[in-house]
Amino acid sequence: MTLINLVQQYEDRVSDSDKESLSTLGFVDKPPFGILPLNEAIRRYNPQPGDSFTALVKVSELFSDSKYNRAEKIHYANIRKNLIQRGGFSYRTSGVISAFLRPTKEIVVSKGNHRSTQAYACRRDPQAVIAVEITIHSTNSYEEIVRIESQDHNVDCNYRTSQSQEDKFKSAFYAREPVALSLYDFLDKYRVGIADTNPSALFSVSSHAFVEKARALDSDLCERYLRAFTENNCESEVGGNAIFAGTSFLRYFKDSLNWVDKHNNVDSFDLFMRYIYKDRSDLSYGFLTSVTQSKLTEGNGKFKGEEINVARLISLYNEFCLKVLRAKIPTSNKDAIGYSSQEYFEFLKKADETVRARVDEISRQTV
Repeated sequence: MTLINLVQQYEDRVSDSDKESLSTLGFVDKPPFGILPLNEAIRRYNPQPGDSFTALVKVSELFSDSKYNRAEKIHYANIRKNLIQRGGFSYRTSGVISAFLRPTKEIVVSKGNHRSTQAYACRRDPQAVIAVEITIHSTNSYEEIVRIESQDHNVDCNYRTSQSQEDKFKSAFYAREPVALSLYDFLDKYRVGIADTNPSALFSVSSHAFVEKARALDSDLCERYLRAFTENNCESEVGGNAIFAGTSFLRYFKDSLNWVDKHNNVDSFDLFMRYIYKDRSDLSYGFLTSVTQSKLTEGNGKFKGEEINVARLISLYNEFCLKVLRAKIPTSNKDAIGYSSQEYFEFLKKADETVRARVDEISRQTV
């Protein structure tokens, strides 16, 4: 079980001074009329499995499931800020949160972790109530329970920018959304996981949005990059920008790499990946440093395109073919990826004009 009691977590994680100061704020209004306390609502309506009803529930009775929700990532600083701005907890602003009643009798919040915590924090009263729409599960299967709850949570979280990519993927995955399942299976072949959803993963990915972008560009080449990266154990985390840059590099210069592979009887990209990430420092006797994904994608905060990153890969690949592989290259070229080749011309032509000159400069200089 991965249930977290929201009140207990607040008590465990928030400083005594914050708990004390926030508890003096109280409530700025009253619960909405017409909503009964939980026990009274159950007696009056006699809801059955599959039914939904609204009731006032004590905050101490509310749980969250960290398997698909982000209960362990509640932003207590935001809770403090919101309570102070409003002068306390507002039922009118909060509205009705969403939860499910499990066969084991826990009430698990699918939408409203922060609001539930605020309702407790404003007076630090475990008997404080909040309006909850409760759906009674009609299954005893834990997997199905998680799927149903995360589906409800997913509808909410994927339309809010406050959720991180990992949070959104976790919710979508446990909701069994086809796109999330497809991406999980795609990465699982290389023991890469997202947001701790894959217990057998040896690697994690920092941005699954860039993986999807790379797949859309060329799924086979994206796999070639992932295969080389993971088989050579380049780093424990697979960077999203690096994946897209690597896939773009393979796509732009497919013919050049194929020529090198064929005429040197090697998988040059696999050897190249090992060289830049693992062996570059040793093979150059320390004169050159091994590359990190951070170094490869340096500057992405200022310029979001992949061209600069690809330019660094061009420079590194030509260096590898010349100094390490000592590869046969086309007689018309001075480098494995010729700077006067049609492929390179097309690459520059497609580069954003604001960085085109810089891209050409980087691709020709030592990284």
